[in-house]
Formats: sequence, C-alpha cells, structure tokens
Amino acid sequence: MLAVLERGEPGAVYHGSDAAPARRREVVTWVAEQLGIPAPRTETAVPGRDRRILSEWTRRMLEVELRYPSFRARRHYSASASRFGSRSRAPPLAGIAAGAAPRRRRR
Repeated sequence: MLAVLERGEPGAVYHGSDAAPARRREVVTWVAEQLGIPAPRTETAVPGRDRRILSEWTRRMLEVELRYPSFRARRHYSASASRFGSRSRAPPLAGIAAGAAPRRRRR
C-alpha cells in the first residue's frame, strides 16, 4: 500500500495478489483454517468468477518485491490469525468468498 501511495500513478489500478496461483475457494478455506473457523459456504462454480490476477505488472511498476510470495507463507499468517482467537472476533471473510467480489465494469 505504501508503494502505491509513494510511486503509484493517480487513477491507476493496482491488483494486490501474491505470486502463487490459487482458486478463490482454496484461499478462503485456508484462511478459515488458520482462524480456526469453518469455511463459509460458497455458491457452485460460476464461469468467469475465479479469474486469474497477475501481480507481475504491479510489482514491476511499483518496484516492489514480496516478502511473502504466497498466501501459504504459514509462519507469517498463522501468527496474525492467532490474534483473532474466537469466531466472534475474526475478520469477515465475505469479501473473498465466491460470489462476493464486486463486479468489474465493462469497457
């Protein structure tokens, strides 16, 4: 985020993703496991909903290297997840659950 504020172009879109491809369901399930909560139910596969996001352009344009090149960097995320403890204090996962992402505008 800091790189976007410092070196980003006004009005540009920078996709934040790691360098390891993964399906949305895989990420949601992994996050839920780290938080010790059940994975949220998601809708069945919908064509076009599980798009690949390539972060190479963003990393190159902002001149950044990822400290954790994969969401699976267990040591880092596990430590963060343990702060949340119970489900009542866990952050919402709705923003990354299948079907919850905002639709992109067509050009």
